[in-house]
Amino acid sequence: MVDTLLKHALIARVLEGDGPLVLQRHLQQLRTEMPGLSAQELVERLVDPALATRGEALAEQLKQRHIKWVTLLDEGYPLTLKQIADPPLLLFYSGALQAVHRPCISIVGSRRCSTYGAQVAHQLAGELAALGFVIVSGLALGVDTRAHNACLQTDGRTAAVLGSGIDTIYPASNRGLGREIIRKGGAILSEFPPGTPIKPFHFPYRNRIISGLSHATLVVEATEKSGSLITARHCLDQGRELFAVPGPIHKETSKGTNGLIARGEARLLFTVETLLQELRPLLGMAAAHEDRMRVEIKDPLAKKIYERLDAFEPMPLDLLIADLGLDTGTVTAKLVELESLNMVECQPGLNYLRNPLTPTVPPVSPSP
Repeated sequence: MVDTLLKHALIARVLEGDGPLVLQRHLQQLRTEMPGLSAQELVERLVDPALATRGEALAEQLKQRHIKWVTLLDEGYPLTLKQIADPPLLLFYSGALQAVHRPCISIVGSRRCSTYGAQVAHQLAGELAALGFVIVSGLALGVDTRAHNACLQTDGRTAAVLGSGIDTIYPASNRGLGREIIRKGGAILSEFPPGTPIKPFHFPYRNRIISGLSHATLVVEATEKSGSLITARHCLDQGRELFAVPGPIHKETSKGTNGLIARGEARLLFTVETLLQELRPLLGMAAAHEDRMRVEIKDPLAKKIYERLDAFEPMPLDLLIADLGLDTGTVTAKLVELESLNMVECQPGLNYLRNPLTPTVPPVSPSP
């Protein structure tokens, strides 16, 4: 179990210290100077334990505002993001972080996309979401908006990474979309503290998280100088699969994608099947398992816990408690009840899975 004092000190350093970007530069410098240090040892050199008391108070304020957070040291931190060279030390989020523990694909493209780009983004995102992939994008206008909306329309899950605080949705016209993403089991994430306004230089930092969460990135439309190509560069640097959709040669928004293909940096994407040739193993039996998870649970809290857990990625107890906003005793008691019915499995380190292979089980009734 990660030292809670250290995590609280990190919160204080990010919220009231130099901020995430300065802290990130210090982290990279330490990694260069002392490559053998573990993540916890690096963080210990970056934060003052004396900040823990202040950090605990700030954490409580975040909780009251329904803003959740996870540190690089937590077991609940997204594994794909943890594997990149420059993962954020602290992520703020709203919604279900467990969404980005599933196989993720990012879809990015021009804010001023053409009708062709909008249609392609909508089709690809919808097809991939229906297959079980979580679609990650940036909640911007154009391609991002079409990708997020397509996921919601197919009852899939999607995640948005912001270049501002998660309470500062940009553009403002997408606030309703952000609420719908959370309502349907997705997440909104940012390494920037709540209240951080949007700034142009934030986007390149944001883009590394979009690609870092994903097993592959799809660029639908992009000009030769666009943020989408920055995301593509991060994808390549992170060793992930990059795909691009070809477009008309006379369109400015096709020059970036066509260039990626011409230089051999991105694979030519015609259909979803092209991508599935590489990524189908990630899905495995996910769809079949999801169908078998529809069991009768009458107790509202037990049902909420069961639905919050995943069948493939274990969820740490502390992350589950944070998501539910309840005390440890209440959540633990309900987990024990679900375990006794073989509906939930506890793995080492107090990590929980829901069991999709449970045969017919007696319904969990509300507590007296």
